[in-house]
Amino acid sequence: MRTTNRLRLGLLAGILLLASTTPASACPNCSRALADQQRGRAGDVASGFSRSILLMIAVPFTLFGIGTFAVVRAARRGGIPQL
Repeated sequence: MRTTNRLRLGLLAGILLLASTTPASACPNCSRALADQQRGRAGDVASGFSRSILLMIAVPFTLFGIGTFAVVRAARRGGIPQL
């Protein structure tokens, strides 16, 4: 009974979260912002774009590494049963 209640609550929370989202626009505005910058400041905006791209690439690898570390650590401590 508890598992079905948790599943229902999770499903309801997911539906409410998806129903409350709005579309976001980014890329067309970014290129216009770069074109509108003064000559000396355009490098700062380009540097910001580069850093944000590196961050977006690094986050999935970091999360995968943390998950792998947690599983290996649990296996070494005997927390995961042998198959």
